[in-house]
Amino acid sequence: MNPPTSKYREHGPYHWRQAENGIRHYSPALDANYRVVTEVIRRMGGAIQRARGSPLTVVDVGCGDGVLLYRLRRTLGSAAKLIGVDCDTVALELCRREFDRARVRAPLLINADATKIPIPDASGDIVTCVELIEHVSDPAKLTEETRRVVREDGIVIFTTPYRRNNGLHSCHHVREFAPSELAETLCPYFEVVEICGFRSTLTSHLYRRAGRPGRLAFKIIARWVYNPMRRCRTLQNGGGAEERQFEQLLAVCRPWS
Repeated sequence: MNPPTSKYREHGPYHWRQAENGIRHYSPALDANYRVVTEVIRRMGGAIQRARGSPLTVVDVGCGDGVLLYRLRRTLGSAAKLIGVDCDTVALELCRREFDRARVRAPLLINADATKIPIPDASGDIVTCVELIEHVSDPAKLTEETRRVVREDGIVIFTTPYRRNNGLHSCHHVREFAPSELAETLCPYFEVVEICGFRSTLTSHLYRRAGRPGRLAFKIIARWVYNPMRRCRTLQNGGGAEERQFEQLLAVCRPWS
């Protein structure tokens, strides 16, 4: 059954338009959300794969229209086992269509609730939840489910907006998090939780204030050279002015120390 407010039914594969297609609709901010995750997987996934001696299995929970899965296919190669999970059948159909259009090996797609994933325990080397935890009414249950799905030597990656003081970023969000709140949600389920900030508020402000030529130049550089919005910094002590310098949070969680 499709969610009654499916964004994909109304807007189509809009993540693909903003991250993978031409420069007109390209969003450096959305691109950064995917780049920080693929960079963590590129950096940490190699060691996991060498230790296991087999290709990685990645479970993308809340995969939407599949842009992260597409980037992981390009990063990890055709041997990697990619699994996408989403409750929205429209999103999954769009994902299949875009992979077919790109002529790239499609992932296994599962229509399921993120808190009740129908795959066995310890199935994934890496589990990703990109811009998902803010959408669920029970973040602890989602976190517990990701811990069940990931292997003991694997990692779970979350991204989510940094909570503002003047309301939610989107009407589709249920709850947003400050760094300390995100850590409190995740730490009961993982031995190690590292919270980082990315998408500098200063960079985003300058981008929004730039005129059309300035934004176009920024887009071209971000798309094909380097996207400064992807720059991450580890956040300490769960609070403080330093953390207010970022729009987004990244959490890298390990069941092992």
